[in-house]
Amino acid sequence: MNGAANTNRGTTMNGNTSWLSLLTLMLGLTLAGCGGDSGSDGGATPSPTPNQPEEEEPDRFTEGRTFLIEPGEGATEDMVNAMIQLRPRDTLEFACGYFNLDQGLLIQATEDVLIKGCGKDETVLSFRDSANVTGLEALNVRGITVRDLTILDSPGDAFKLKGVKWGTLSNVRAIWSGGGGPITEDNYPQRLNVACTAPPFNEGDPANSAGASQTGKGKVQEDGGVKNGANMMTCLGALEFCYGDTGFLLAMPRQGLGNAAIAAVATDEQLERFKGKWAAMAITEPGAGSDSAAIRTTAKEDGDHYVLNGEKIYVTSGERADCVVVWASLDPKLGRAAIKSFVVEWGTPGMELARLEKKLGIRASDTAAITFNDCRVPKENLLGNPEVDTKGFGGVMETFDNTRPLVACFALGVAKASLERTRELLSEAIEYDYGKPVDNAGAAEAELYRMEAEWEAAYWLAMKAAWMADNKQSNSVEASISKAKAGRVGNYVTLKCVELAGSIGYTEDELLEKWARDSKILDIFEGTQQIQKLIIARRVLGLSSKELK
Repeated sequence: MNGAANTNRGTTMNGNTSWLSLLTLMLGLTLAGCGGDSGSDGGATPSPTPNQPEEEEPDRFTEGRTFLIEPGEGATEDMVNAMIQLRPRDTLEFACGYFNLDQGLLIQATEDVLIKGCGKDETVLSFRDSANVTGLEALNVRGITVRDLTILDSPGDAFKLKGVKWGTLSNVRAIWSGGGGPITEDNYPQRLNVACTAPPFNEGDPANSAGASQTGKGKVQEDGGVKNGANMMTCLGALEFCYGDTGFLLAMPRQGLGNAAIAAVATDEQLERFKGKWAAMAITEPGAGSDSAAIRTTAKEDGDHYVLNGEKIYVTSGERADCVVVWASLDPKLGRAAIKSFVVEWGTPGMELARLEKKLGIRASDTAAITFNDCRVPKENLLGNPEVDTKGFGGVMETFDNTRPLVACFALGVAKASLERTRELLSEAIEYDYGKPVDNAGAAEAELYRMEAEWEAAYWLAMKAAWMADNKQSNSVEASISKAKAGRVGNYVTLKCVELAGSIGYTEDELLEKWARDSKILDIFEGTQQIQKLIIARRVLGLSSKELK
């Protein structure tokens, strides 16, 4: 058991190739839920076999039976014996109580097994003193169900499923003691009673998405402070989520650019009508990527409808979303003044999913190509003012001033995870000393200091841009600066960490290679480096888009 390898931290429910396991904190938030326990199915302890001498202790670990583990000093040994003998369709049951286990739970090379407790508040498996990194790991298993228990203080991932054909996690919790002191056998009934926390932009209300509609609406208090800080809150939340998995964050319903665009320009009636909808954003077209004003998708007025024709690519969550905010031109000859956004719900005739992209990173999030062939959209689904002017286009573009710091924090989260993991991997070789001149440090140590400094600079630029949005200040320049800086820093840090980690950095034994892959898109979408620099130059020099291209 001590030799269990710390393989790629991936999870798969329906394939042989694992992707990334969820950030253990996300597992705790996502799987624990706020409902009650499902309780226990029960399970009897196997009785002694007929041939067994009466003076011997009954063998509780007989193939094909329920293996019952009781709390106490012998719990780890009993668990290990059960794991060794586990066969298809066996059940490994942990009784109610607190288990202090000094080895991880490894299930491998079997099928259709059940691991259960008697409720996530009643059965607690503590791995604080475990010699293994993972709490519960399933390796090359064809079917596993884990339910009704809590994994506590795992040194690494709480749950890890690798090479699992299918698996189910039901009514389980992953939790760490944190700053309030350790969770122990004496206090766990009270300490496990924690409130569920919802992602700050996952309420289903377009008005709360990415803090977009909150810009300029902060309530100024008597002392001059701002009561709400929607942008700041969202940015900090996104940073922590992306510390684990950017793709997972992007795949979460009811957040993102589509909902933010609705919040920015929709009427009160539209805000109410589209409340609760998960909206993707469709801007990019073949041949019209960074230049949003060059789109060629058309919207022709026809009675009570607009008829859309065109193709959109790189639509994040395009397949899973309830609807798509589509940018289209009422008259391509009029340029950006004629560009409007339309809410098109899936199921509308003429709207078809062309394909799903196979990507370098963020594989948990779908990226779609969508075609529109004589797609009839009700007039009331045009967002904002139907008149041809630049105000409507500019209003939607202002959405990016709020979401660019958000994407910057995506990159900061990934970079932070890479930095901290690299420091851990090099901790035996480097004795960190921030008091000495960097010129006196070794090459690897000095590189880590430089990366930390770059990360810190990018972090405060993003915080400034978000703070300005919350304080009703124009932040177009600062938003672009933060996105350009953080996108570049994210790429630099994650790739350099792969390099510093040596051979292990290039393998799937560590998450460094995955974080490097995920970080690349963060320097591209929401405006590339080149676009951000162009925006900054225009604002600083006071030139229009026609004057500076």
